Amino acid sequence: QALNLIGQAPIDSFEGSDPAESAARIYDTTVAAILSEHDWKIARGKRELARLSEVPINQWKYYYQLPTEFLQGPLKLFTSTAIGDFSSIEFERFGAKVASNDERVFIDLSVTPNVADLPPYLKQFIVFDLCWRFAEVNTDQSTKMLAWKATARGTPEEGMRGGYSAVARHADARNNPVQEAPLSPFLAVR
Repeated sequence: QALNLIGQAPIDSFEGSDPAESAARIYDTTVAAILSEHDWKIARGKRELARLSEVPINQWKYYYQLPTEFLQGPLKLFTSTAIGDFSSIEFERFGAKVASNDERVFIDLSVTPNVADLPPYLKQFIVFDLCWRFAEVNTDQSTKMLAWKATARGTPEEGMRGGYSAVARHADARNNPVQEAPLSPFLAVR
């Protein structure tokens, strides 16, 4: 769809032509970058982390392995999966593992969802973002590339967080309202 929007012939696969092969080189990294640059609700997951046998040599007691589908974060670590448990724990990240003093650790993290399962607003943002990247590679028209970049990302004055990226982020937030945190026991007695 993105190639079609920039005036190129559509492709059925990432093989067989120059536009298809350039699309193949750009597609996966672009989608991964978009999914990791914002806390998309569709890309949220909760996992129990596997404790490693390796022992930290610093102030922490345990190492835990981060999941392979891990995109960004970790967002928060918990000692429980209980609904309404807002008690996050202290941790430190070391590459593909985290260190903590807790015996069981659960993580809220961003994971790679199936692209077919993405909501329409996020699919459209990915298409628009691919348009400017494909225009840069497949056309000799820098004005076309800049126009699609502004459509997808907004202007430099907006910090490249405008355009359809802002629409998608707002739609994502609107579809997933913030949950109210429970009152502290100290505030409840006032």
